[in-house]
Amino acid sequence: MRVKRSRLGFVAPAGAALALQAAPAAAQPCALELLGSYDTPGFAADVVLKDGLAYLADLNTGLHILDVSDPANPALVGFFATPHAPEDVRVVGDIAYVADHSTVQIIDVSDPANPGFLGSWLSGSDVQNVDVEGGFAYVANYSDGMRVLDVSDPTNPTPVGHLGTTSSAFGIRVVGGLAYVAEFNDGLRIVDVSDPANPTPVGFYDTPDTAVDVDVVGSLAYVADSGLGVQIIDVSDPSSPSLVGTIDAGLIAVDVEIVGSRLYVADFQNGLLIIDVSDPANPSLIDSYATPGNTHGVAVAGGVAYVCDGETGLLLVDISGCCPADVTTTGAGVGDAGYGVPDGAVTASDLQYYVNAYVAGDLAVADVTTQGAPAGSSAYGVPDGVVSSADIQFYVNLWVAGCP
Repeated sequence: MRVKRSRLGFVAPAGAALALQAAPAAAQPCALELLGSYDTPGFAADVVLKDGLAYLADLNTGLHILDVSDPANPALVGFFATPHAPEDVRVVGDIAYVADHSTVQIIDVSDPANPGFLGSWLSGSDVQNVDVEGGFAYVANYSDGMRVLDVSDPTNPTPVGHLGTTSSAFGIRVVGGLAYVAEFNDGLRIVDVSDPANPTPVGFYDTPDTAVDVDVVGSLAYVADSGLGVQIIDVSDPSSPSLVGTIDAGLIAVDVEIVGSRLYVADFQNGLLIIDVSDPANPSLIDSYATPGNTHGVAVAGGVAYVCDGETGLLLVDISGCCPADVTTTGAGVGDAGYGVPDGAVTASDLQYYVNAYVAGDLAVADVTTQGAPAGSSAYGVPDGVVSSADIQFYVNLWVAGCP
């Protein structure tokens, strides 16, 4: 995950450690099951996935690179011992960026079996989280706020921008020239980073508990708000974010990942939660998987959830039964949401189809159906017959997740 609650002495709020049955009733259990696991020497904190590999930050040892092409048998491919305590990782191209206590470590992973040091930056604070976009690394730097590094030369990361925050910066996501900062005691801060040298605050939403992580898709931000669960915030107007929905019964949310209409939550004491957010104003628990440790992070791909479970290590959980039901099969109705692809599994060619239709702006194509109409021989569909950027994002998310 993005935060070092283990080192910061994270303590669950009184009454927060409820049994899972205290959470909203599950809509349709997914028959979740453990496929495989990898026991790290220390505390599994964060994981990202790329090209059949899992990049795992272990708080006590460093960066572990695993072959997860067979989820039942994850295998160590390479390892890089970082100097401090890695708790967050991003991989862009052939480079891994690791939040390593008081530093950002930049590691060459072009040969996963032999990762090598490229450069580092000493923060002067406690690096909690890092995101990378357009040659810049955006750092949630705890009490120091947000830092922007020019990493165009990865051997010489250079600070170029800074924004002080009123509380500690814990989590960060950068989307479309905006940085979304989970600001611990204060909530969600939205920052214009179109000029990375001059980050400018544009909006703020005060969450009820402690904001520690954030994921953003389209016009919605999903904030892990510790003992009060997940806050779903409308950020369509960045200057005036507003609450859309929340799920908080029995949750200690420390990490979130949104894929299509499913929100995957790392619940510190209860494990993995899967939440239906197709109606963000009324999120509902679909299913949960109780883990033996303290769940710290989650990533999803190929119908598998990769769960960082602290001292237990990395757990690989089959979530294929939780994929959205509104991607239909050939000849079936488009369904309530109006989405569809020919064989029920989103492929790269399906994505290209929708991108072409979006770019053309001509949705009179015969197999792009309207809400409620039969899917037709090709079974393509979007809710209102007009392909939007949000529709494309929906399908991209499903493709990444391996969801039918």
